[in-house]
Amino acid sequence: MLNILMGGVPLVIIAYFCYFRKEHNSNNILVVLIFMSYMVFATNYQNYGLNFDLFRYMHKFIGIILSLSLIYYLFQNGLKVLNNPITFLLLFFLGSIFLSYINNDIYLSHYIHYVRNFIFISIITLYAFFKIRTNKDLDELFHLIVNITLILSFFVIVELIIRGNITRAFLFYPNPNYLALTLMFGFSILLFLDTKFKSFKVGLVLLAIYFTESRAVEVGVLILILIYIFKNRTLINSKFLILGCILLVIIGSIYFDKLPSKHDIRSVRIGLAQVSINAFNENMINGIGYGQFRTNFYKYVDDDVIALNYQLINTRAVTKEEVMTHSDLWKIVAELGLFGIAFLLFYFYKLYFELKKLILYNRDYFYISISLIIGSLTFSMVHNNITSFVFWFILFLPFIMNGIYNKERSKI
Repeated sequence: MLNILMGGVPLVIIAYFCYFRKEHNSNNILVVLIFMSYMVFATNYQNYGLNFDLFRYMHKFIGIILSLSLIYYLFQNGLKVLNNPITFLLLFFLGSIFLSYINNDIYLSHYIHYVRNFIFISIITLYAFFKIRTNKDLDELFHLIVNITLILSFFVIVELIIRGNITRAFLFYPNPNYLALTLMFGFSILLFLDTKFKSFKVGLVLLAIYFTESRAVEVGVLILILIYIFKNRTLINSKFLILGCILLVIIGSIYFDKLPSKHDIRSVRIGLAQVSINAFNENMINGIGYGQFRTNFYKYVDDDVIALNYQLINTRAVTKEEVMTHSDLWKIVAELGLFGIAFLLFYFYKLYFELKKLILYNRDYFYISISLIIGSLTFSMVHNNITSFVFWFILFLPFIMNGIYNKERSKI
């Protein structure tokens, strides 16, 4: 029964997507398709008895078509359209990746894989920037993401009912944490979106996130709720506001009480952070090479790290098995060095001015973008999410939103 459910969920969402597209066709088809693909195909390894991962190949095929479409768009409009802040920031990061190759012991297979991945991400992000042209396009995309999130949340509950015991939900995702991240993607929008039966929908998604038991996403959700309370502080009765804050503090305390102990495998991230700092100290300028931490981390396990007594790190340092940073921040610091840090500083500098403009244009869009960015970065502090195009789309969403308003103003 459970296998039938897991195989059926993507088909239900595909059917809903076709219905949605029939009713709402403002957006470029590839834009909405790639986001649906991210939520349903990208990490789906079901094959229905075939000898290949059907949905993974579908995701790649959509990406190839989108890439060719971007090339055609540039051919039609000229390279001058690349003169925008998103292109510059993407090239900045790509340049940091290329510079990280210099004078480093590079495992070429991983380096090429991550370079190719980032180029693919950049293409999708730029395509979205060029093709999301109006507020109607953006609202339509938001509603599609929210509705797919609601479908996923419903089936999370169904999955747990079928299992008949309390366990982490994962549907067709290989890892419950990434199911939770996808749910938070929709939740971040839903929280600030004007929609019917909002309280019920928010409750459904919150319940689904809770059953994934993803601590990183739960922390992100608490922060997002606080942002929502701040935005609506003048509309909330002061007594309910105080009660709500007290409840959030209690929930937060319960969460921190459940944090992994020093000997829990999840707490190994503290040791990995120290290893990342050691790698940065070894080569501050351009890091140890993009995508290289996983194979070379053992070189930076010193006596201080060993003394922390994290079994996973100490064992794999001897066997030289691969270990990820489990943090995008430490990945950038360790693998790209000062060039990576310079990118981060410059991005947040540019983001500050984009947000200042956006809050004047549209406060709802401002809070949606803030919600998405904070939620995504919270997750990325303890997981690797940088290889997802949605991560970069979220980072550049305020730029895309302001680009829409700039286009509208230029027509006046």
